[in-house]
Amino acid sequence: MKVKVENEEMLKEASAIEIKVYRDMWGQGLASYPQMMYDRLILMKDLLANIGTIYVHLDYRVIHYVKLIMDEIFGKDNLINEVIWAYRIQGISQRSWTQC
Repeated sequence: MKVKVENEEMLKEASAIEIKVYRDMWGQGLASYPQMMYDRLILMKDLLANIGTIYVHLDYRVIHYVKLIMDEIFGKDNLINEVIWAYRIQGISQRSWTQC
């Protein structure tokens, strides 16, 4: 992968650990994704302190699956907040969004 440090661009080869950690490990696409997330979130809950907070960054195409899983694991009353990214689309003003 290309990595830019200040004004210099370098080529960095992925380590064996990076290859394993950052590849899609659920294998059967979306059908196996919820189970993969469930297993990881159970582990995170076990590792999280009683007063700890967990932040989960997800794509809009899977957030609804994971929110249900998190409600089951952490309790539906424990959701503190949600951050939603809003992207500005060229040619559409902010006012257009409020009128939709």
